[in-house]
Amino acid sequence: MEWVLWGLGLYGSFWLLLVAFARSLLLRFQPGGTHLVVVTRNSQGSVEWVIRSFFFWSWLSGRSCQIVCLDTGSSDDTLFILNRLKHRYPWIRIRSVMEHQLEDRMAEEGVDAERVVVIDLRNRQYGWEIPLDLHG
Repeated sequence: MEWVLWGLGLYGSFWLLLVAFARSLLLRFQPGGTHLVVVTRNSQGSVEWVIRSFFFWSWLSGRSCQIVCLDTGSSDDTLFILNRLKHRYPWIRIRSVMEHQLEDRMAEEGVDAERVVVIDLRNRQYGWEIPLDLHG
């Protein structure tokens, strides 16, 4: 009886790995997708959570995603965290912009996307609840 449970567990694990592999291949060929623009300044407490959860929910829904981080002069570890995440997720782009150039840069970054979501983490009330409502 124990071997039946082991067999079911092995079958389930194999199936999950196969689905994850197929989904990762499909994401490479899917056009469009969601484009996230994150505006940061001294946002070390929430930037990693926002990026990782956005990627997770995009992956879970089967959509491709692009992430652009526009930093407006952080003096904390925000840029260090973003560069560390860039090694994990190579499609993240990090740009340092001046405050007066921010609107022009945001308009440039979302031109080729099907859907653009802008999250401004400079406002401290955002960051913990944002990406979970991106299921549209």
